[in-house]
Amino acid sequence: LSNILPTYTRWNGEVSQGLPDLSKTQSNYDDNEEFHSHGKAHDKRENVRTNCFLKSFKNAMNGKGIVISASDGQKDELMRLALILRATDNKLPIQVMHKGDLSEKNQKELIHQFRRPIKLENLPLSFERLALHQAPKFPPQDLWFVNVENSINKDYKQYFKKYANKLLAYLFNSFEDMILIDTDTVPFVELESILKFPGFVEKGAFFFKDRELRGSNTQNQVNYFNRLFPSKLDNFFFQIPLVTDFTLKNRFIGDLRNHYMESGVVAIKRTTHFTGMLSAVQLNFWSITARKIHGDKELFWLG
Repeated sequence: LSNILPTYTRWNGEVSQGLPDLSKTQSNYDDNEEFHSHGKAHDKRENVRTNCFLKSFKNAMNGKGIVISASDGQKDELMRLALILRATDNKLPIQVMHKGDLSEKNQKELIHQFRRPIKLENLPLSFERLALHQAPKFPPQDLWFVNVENSINKDYKQYFKKYANKLLAYLFNSFEDMILIDTDTVPFVELESILKFPGFVEKGAFFFKDRELRGSNTQNQVNYFNRLFPSKLDNFFFQIPLVTDFTLKNRFIGDLRNHYMESGVVAIKRTTHFTGMLSAVQLNFWSITARKIHGDKELFWLG
């Protein structure tokens, strides 16, 4: 970490000083209302600053929203995702995370796609049948671009390529309740409904299982992760809970299968699982970890 906050820029060009206050969803604002991050909630967050960058960041996280990691290479997929989110009447704010590798030209095109008027007469004929039951309103989206380029120590930028960019999105978005999605995700329901699932309400996290492929782990691979779990000494001195059979007997550890979690949609209450988030980022620094899992997906539950 460089101890420098990312730059949070809203679709209308407004740049937030610090983490924006997105504790209210877009439905609380009309299309022409200016959004100010220095309201009462922001004043409250100013008072909880500490000498620890991460603790101050955790104290300032607020609201709920959708997080997407993207660069110029994912622009076309993101353009299509914009229409899907609008078709499902999404009301959550959206933060597109990048490392300075999403050009201003592409950002302008994305803003247009996320907010332009949609004429119903230009939609496929199938829309007429859908409209008989529940006609989408295609609301304009509260879109933010978050540039994390200056938030990473230059000596560690090499660790965040391809899949690992999602870990930066995981870490540096401003939401307390986060739904992290890939640009090629195709939701059929309003994503906010995930945050109402009993599993999320109870545990502060909701994950989806991967396809049950035949790939397997070796016992040595599993032993590597077992050694990283909290020990009895960790539990005794620091009251860190021991891992239970819920983890030790899962498909990845207990059944030695190497495809367990699908990370195209990840819902987490980050204040509850803040240390787990930091652990996932740390695991990414070790090449031995990368050799034992596919991409980023197992890091979320392992953390």
